[in-house]
Amino acid sequence: MKFQRDKLYFLPETGEIVFFLLQEGYVRIEQFDSSDSFSYMDYIKEGALFPYGGMFTDETYHYTASAITAVSYFSIPVDLYEEYAQANVEQVLFIIRKLSKDLRVSGITSSKCCSS
Repeated sequence: MKFQRDKLYFLPETGEIVFFLLQEGYVRIEQFDSSDSFSYMDYIKEGALFPYGGMFTDETYHYTASAITAVSYFSIPVDLYEEYAQANVEQVLFIIRKLSKDLRVSGITSSKCCSS
């Protein structure tokens, strides 16, 4: 499937959760706290799967994703991906490594924010 630049993929708490495998282009994800005083922003590049937050557990998205370039992607139903991951140790290790890296980056960002 394809999206044009500035097109929203999804908004928080909308639609059925699916994973996106970004074939071409770039996507920005954003999340705000309930007071709108703290935000999280990240960029997803070609070849990446997203979202990881709430993987296999959440029923809604927690952030907004929008195309910042024209993009093409595959959407993968969560139950299909979960079934694949359960049968593939390498995929489970990939997920663990990705989440571990994300936690490390998040910790570094939090540390810089709080010590500045």
